[in-house]
Parts: sequence; structure tokens; C-alpha cells
Amino acid sequence: MSSGKLEEQVRANFASSPEYYIENGANPVAYVDRTFQFMDVGDLFSGVVKSAVFGFLLAAIGCQQGFYTTGGAEGVGRSTTAAVVVASIAILISDFFLTRLLF
Repeated sequence: MSSGKLEEQVRANFASSPEYYIENGANPVAYVDRTFQFMDVGDLFSGVVKSAVFGFLLAAIGCQQGFYTTGGAEGVGRSTTAAVVVASIAILISDFFLTRLLF
């Protein structure tokens, strides 16, 4: 199993675990223990690196778009839309390259 797939499964498990505990009476300690048994340090490292890069891109693009905004409220709306679009595309592209680099 690739570590990217593992990371996705770990995130899904943590997100769904409270519901599972409630419905099935599972032991949370055993659940977390098994999760860390199959998780790699590289998965955590890549998650931290990617999060930092995505946060930087989002902040830099948002600030750049906001700094050059003109035209009042309508201009703010256009700049906000442009910032969301550009940041989304930048995150998708950087995710591709970071995944190739880190995995």
C-alpha cells in the first residue's frame, strides 16, 4: 500500500472514529494503537510539509490579490473570487509536485 493511500485512510479513520465508537462500542485506545501501528513517520512529515506549503500559498495569494484590489465592494468581490480560483489551482499543482517529491 502506498503511503499516500495510507494517509488518506488514517484521516478517514480519525474522522469517522467517534461515530464508530458510539455505534459499536469499540475501544478507543485499541483503535488509536492500531492506527499508529500502521502509520509511518514519513506520512506525518509529508502531511506537515504539505500543510505548510498550502498555508503559505493560500496566504500569499490572498494577500497579493487583496493588496491590488480596487473598485470598492465590487472589486473586493472580484479579487476574492480570483484569489480562491488561483489558490485552488496553485494548491492542486503544488500537491501533485509535493506528492511526487515526498513519496
